[in-house]
Amino acid sequence: GPPKTIYEQTNLADHPRSREQQAAIDEIKARQNVLDKSLLPKFQTQATTYTRGNGDYDPLRGAANAGNAASGLGPNIVNWALGFTVTFPLFELPQVKAKKEAESHRAAAEQARLDQTFRELQGQRDRADALLMGAQRLISTIPAQLAAARQTREQALARYQAGLATILDVADAERVLTQTEIDANLA
Repeated sequence: GPPKTIYEQTNLADHPRSREQQAAIDEIKARQNVLDKSLLPKFQTQATTYTRGNGDYDPLRGAANAGNAASGLGPNIVNWALGFTVTFPLFELPQVKAKKEAESHRAAAEQARLDQTFRELQGQRDRADALLMGAQRLISTIPAQLAAARQTREQALARYQAGLATILDVADAERVLTQTEIDANLA
């Protein structure tokens, strides 16, 4: 078949407008992913340690049960605690569901915009291809048109010199030749 034009070789998904629209869709998908994860239970662990003095002091004896008067003022008992919490976001379910539905509608709208962008770019590419192919066809016919215009001018000039044509015929042939040369240069 005919060789591919530069327009047929390009990928519409690589066009900046397509990439921008795809980025909008990816952003919506990321928000949907966050919403999906917001409904998962959350697990937390807590841990603590603390110390205390036992404060065991007997005022009748004038001393702490375990020793002297300062006994029990400093920390001498160590305690610790460990906890585990699971949180289920049950009351957020309706709100998250509504947000997910809104994001789903946004995703559909952005996908429709992407499809429209592809159609517009395809139309622009098809128009450019048609212009290119028309220019290529025009270029291929230019040599024959130039030869015919030159031959017509020579024949008109010969008929004029023989007295068989008017100067207007020669001028008309010159005009056609000049226009054909202009078209050749533009092509």
